[in-house]
Amino acid sequence: MEQFKKKKTADCLITIIIPVFNSEHYLVKCLDSVINQTHTQLQIIIVNDGSTDSSLSIINEYRLLDSRFLVINKTNGGIGSAYKAAFDVITGDYILFVDSDDWLELNAVEKIFKLIIDNAADMVSFGIKPINEKGEEIRLKNLDNIDSIINNNSEIIKTHYEILKHPTLVRLYKKELFNNIIIFEQNIGIDEMLTPQLLLKC
Repeated sequence: MEQFKKKKTADCLITIIIPVFNSEHYLVKCLDSVINQTHTQLQIIIVNDGSTDSSLSIINEYRLLDSRFLVINKTNGGIGSAYKAAFDVITGDYILFVDSDDWLELNAVEKIFKLIIDNAADMVSFGIKPINEKGEEIRLKNLDNIDSIINNNSEIIKTHYEILKHPTLVRLYKKELFNNIIIFEQNIGIDEMLTPQLLLKC
């Protein structure tokens, strides 16, 4: 079993989906944090959702630097349509969503994926640190760290809707959870629409 875990952790492909719309001010930091991850077995899908700023130029520069990038250019249709476009070309066994104005700690994927493998989990939730335009951390009401494995339906729902309360997609998922998921081509409420469907499959 340990040999299987080591091989799986090193070799497993994780797809990172980054929808982009007019993100020129944040995109370089986001993409740098992704390509420099310590877990290198990545498929990086960038969906340019009709950007009118320099986002596409930045994306094309990174595509030339790293063969793991797959770029999809489409007319603007909102984040739901961007996700649907990405799902058509996913090859990874696991999926991680990263917004174009976010960035990852450089060992984030490695640490989160290790939790998936070590615990045979369908999904791992992890934390975020909000930063304002000045680069300062925004102080929010703190939650105690939830360092636990949840493995029954009632506890999954209770944790995510009574304790965490935010239906964000800040999680690493098994790809198979997305089979037969309904996604509307809209720009608002995507997390609220997808998260309940995914939690019910865990």
